[in-house]
Amino acid sequence: MSAGHLPALLLDPEEGSRFVVAAQAPPLGVRPGQVYPLEELRFPAGGVLLLYTDGLVERRGESIDLGFERLAAAANAAGPNHLTFADHVYAGLVQDVPLDDDVALLAIESTPLGSHLELTLEAAPSVLVSLRRTLARWLVRRGVSPESRFDVIVAVSEAAANAIEHAYGLRDATFTVECEHSEEDEVRVTVRDTGRWRESTRGDRGRGLMIMRELMDSAEVEHGEGGTAVTLVRRVDAEP
Repeated sequence: MSAGHLPALLLDPEEGSRFVVAAQAPPLGVRPGQVYPLEELRFPAGGVLLLYTDGLVERRGESIDLGFERLAAAANAAGPNHLTFADHVYAGLVQDVPLDDDVALLAIESTPLGSHLELTLEAAPSVLVSLRRTLARWLVRRGVSPESRFDVIVAVSEAAANAIEHAYGLRDATFTVECEHSEEDEVRVTVRDTGRWRESTRGDRGRGLMIMRELMDSAEVEHGEGGTAVTLVRRVDAEP
């Protein structure tokens, strides 16, 4: 159900683009006690969902339907380049156009899980849960056995926790997790940050690296001026 929002634009790699028209309801906070039922939308792998404010499509003196047509055309024309998907759509619609209203645009991309997975995450403990879930889904998709999945997830979680604590402390920053599954059933994960290594303040100081080396075939740590990289390698068993 839409709380007064314009229809989202869904780009489906198989079925093309379409506007998602939901049941309309008053904006949030307008009517006390208003109930907003949830609706489910199939979000295909490789698809993009565009959410936006009216300032993106409305132009003074013209029908909003023309704005919807421009948005769909700009989104369908977006291809691989140096811009993000949202940047491409924004540039095609409003970069050189005088604006009468504020503009907000959010592009949510559903990336297919292939043999390579790369994540950029906020350096905060709260991201560890989503990291473990994403890694588990990727390993399941790659056909890795439950036992091997457990070991890889625990080791990567330790490396990520170390990157958050040692490299950043309370300072806002990001780190990357790059995963690769080879045809030889070898999983290689590199957790990389751009901060300075700090001594652990946890009571279990030093155990993180020990756990990683016990669970993986190898766990190598590289320190440099650009940050720290932990590379974990494990030959995994296939799902029975």
